[in-house]
Amino acid sequence: MPDTWSQWGKTMEVSKEGMVLTKQSGGDFPIHVACGELLSSGVHTWEVVINSGAIKNNNRDLKIGVAKQGCNVEKGDHHNKGNAWYLRTHDACIYGGDIDLDDQDDLLIGRNVGNKKGQFFLVGDRVGLQLNCDHGSLCFYKNGEAFGIPFPAGTIKGPVVRAVELLCTGQSVTLVPDLELPYAKKMDVDAEESSSAPAEKEMDKDAEQSSLAPAAKKMDEDAEQSSSVPAA
Repeated sequence: MPDTWSQWGKTMEVSKEGMVLTKQSGGDFPIHVACGELLSSGVHTWEVVINSGAIKNNNRDLKIGVAKQGCNVEKGDHHNKGNAWYLRTHDACIYGGDIDLDDQDDLLIGRNVGNKKGQFFLVGDRVGLQLNCDHGSLCFYKNGEAFGIPFPAGTIKGPVVRAVELLCTGQSVTLVPDLELPYAKKMDVDAEESSSAPAEKEMDKDAEQSSLAPAAKKMDEDAEQSSSVPAA
């Protein structure tokens, strides 16, 4: 059974069989929500789809990542106490690690993505995560491609659960557990299809030859019988 949003507070609503999370009320402060599956070993990948921003201004400032089990679901900012590790969609920085925010800005600006705060993720974008529990690392993706700064090996202290923090009323996300990241690129798919085409063509040719064989054999037999008939 796939993981679902299973730990949430009074300002949140969970729907669609536990996959869709919406902040229904409350002020503009972060509120923690967690899933139920405890992640303690192996590699886990999932996505969080941004369904909508805040009602009043379309704000999409969210934190998406993992947290220790049992964090208070009526509060947020659990990364400040070393209990959560997040990517913040507003500034593309990671929260909960040892990398200074100013240093992260410098790194991101160097990748030409640090000058558009508030525009990194839009409605419909998919925030991907890949957690390696054995190494203690967490990588992020945007719409199937590697994005931003990862939490390096040794950072994530497990076991942990999938988690988010929503800030404003109207913000909504959908959990998509257990998928492959990064996405297969179109060139890779085309190459795979191309490599299988000759084999398929050969199979079609063999089938065609096989279907023609009885008819060809019959013609040969008729010709042989005709040549053996005495001339009148």
